[in-house]
Amino acid sequence: MKSQNDLDEQIKQDNQNVRRQSNTYFILAYCASWVGIILLVFGVFTLFGEKERMKWGVFSAGIGLALEASTILVFRRLEAANKRLDQYHSERLSIGQFNILLSAAEQVHEGDSIKASLIEGAKGKWLASPEAEKHE
Repeated sequence: MKSQNDLDEQIKQDNQNVRRQSNTYFILAYCASWVGIILLVFGVFTLFGEKERMKWGVFSAGIGLALEASTILVFRRLEAANKRLDQYHSERLSIGQFNILLSAAEQVHEGDSIKASLIEGAKGKWLASPEAEKHE
């Protein structure tokens, strides 16, 4: 039971860390996105102005585009990290469930045939490879 509690605690802690990281990245990307939009708009309007200011318009629009691209990349990286963490948690939960099944099977006094059938029934779900689960 201690290992199940440790597993629960680890998943809660990971979830809190991911939420904190997601919120931080969201706020940073949101602010950078607005700054990028402002720079893009400023750059476009400056391009239609005087010729001497045109270089500032190109520079401003370029920086704005770079900021917009970086926010997209940040969100994609964050999404990939969250998927990896979800996969990790799924595997940890499967291991915990399998440990519970093994503990329950050890307490059965009816004989090895019942233990074997319990394990055989659950083995397909819990011991399947992650790649096989994706194709189902």
